[in-house]
Amino acid sequence: MGVLSGSLTTTSYRVGGRLPDNLKERVQSQLTAHKFIPIEPQSDRTDSVGWVSTHDPFDTNFHVGDVFWGEYMLFTLRRDTLAVPPSVFKIYLAKRLEEVRVELGLERLNKAQKDNAREILEAELRRKILPAVKLVDVAWSMTREELWLFSASASVRARFEELFQRTFKLPLIPRNAYAILEGSGLDDDALEGAAHREPSSFTLAQQGGA
Repeated sequence: MGVLSGSLTTTSYRVGGRLPDNLKERVQSQLTAHKFIPIEPQSDRTDSVGWVSTHDPFDTNFHVGDVFWGEYMLFTLRRDTLAVPPSVFKIYLAKRLEEVRVELGLERLNKAQKDNAREILEAELRRKILPAVKLVDVAWSMTREELWLFSASASVRARFEELFQRTFKLPLIPRNAYAILEGSGLDDDALEGAAHREPSSFTLAQQGGA
């Protein structure tokens, strides 16, 4: 998670655009419109992504006191995946196909019979397993126009950026080294030179003798 647990693994962004005057009501409405919705086991969905409260991964009410902390807004990206591991499914499927073959008194099953048994088994197993839950906290400073995502994973960042844009309709600019230089007023030649600089290592000189 991160923001309440002290994790230091973050990705920093600058948030552009203008916040609405009715900020608290608007943010509550936007978070609610894109809140996390649990996966129904009887559906064929394997993935669900949305916002939840930072204090409770099952809370999607977004009370003002939970979201707004001084100059910060806190909320959490939740992603659930519900899928039977292929290796496990393969074992159970072989057993189920043999049971169906014996029950029908056949030497072998045709494709339609196998497909039907596969669909029924998958539905049964989905009702028996819990989804895998991934939570990633978000801290957004309104006064500094900065936002921290408590993850450095490329796939998490992509998923977060897409949902953030759909939710708030505000520009989200990653604050990597080049982006910071780009916003510092350097001319095009200086930026081009910075982009092609080779990484350097810096070490402190060793003091004293052996």
